[in-house]
Amino acid sequence: MSMTISGDTIEDFINILPAVLYEYVLYKDRSSEFLYMSPSSQSILENPPEYFLEDTGNFWSMVHPADVSKLYNDDVSANKENDLFVSEIRLILPSGKTIWIQMSSKPTSRKKNDCVVWSGYIIDVTARKNIEEERDNLVLSLKDALNEVKTIQGVIPICSYCHSIRNDNGAWDQLEAYILENSKAIFSHGICPDCLGKAE
Repeated sequence: MSMTISGDTIEDFINILPAVLYEYVLYKDRSSEFLYMSPSSQSILENPPEYFLEDTGNFWSMVHPADVSKLYNDDVSANKENDLFVSEIRLILPSGKTIWIQMSSKPTSRKKNDCVVWSGYIIDVTARKNIEEERDNLVLSLKDALNEVKTIQGVIPICSYCHSIRNDNGAWDQLEAYILENSKAIFSHGICPDCLGKAE
């Protein structure tokens, strides 16, 4: 037994999705238009659907200045290839908060003014981006720490009488000088019990 879903039921599903659904057209003169935007734009983008439907520029004005060209190029490229569009950019919301979003859409069989209508979604990916940034910063910190570590390795030629060490240039360094040059060790001088007895 098959069941059909009513328009009201579909609207209920749309309203609980943690995403903004949209329909979009990029015209041949590079102007664009949102044909539909779901009500969740109010909670995710801090503006009602009508705000974006009346002027696509209202959406573009929220795009972080550093990401405008990326979004534009991704948009044009996807339309040219008539293939999946995916772009991750930052938006500056009316509250002043900056969020990361992922926009994704695919071309439909419908057209407006001889241009393809695209159906897609917008989701907030700020949490994932923050985790990725923390991970990248940790990797950089570990790399810096490893670069700071200097380890003495291999066979070290040492004089069996005076304990001087031959360096890579063939010169003989005092043991202390060699270790200071080739490691992060710092010497703290003292007198061992045996030598203390000799000094007395």
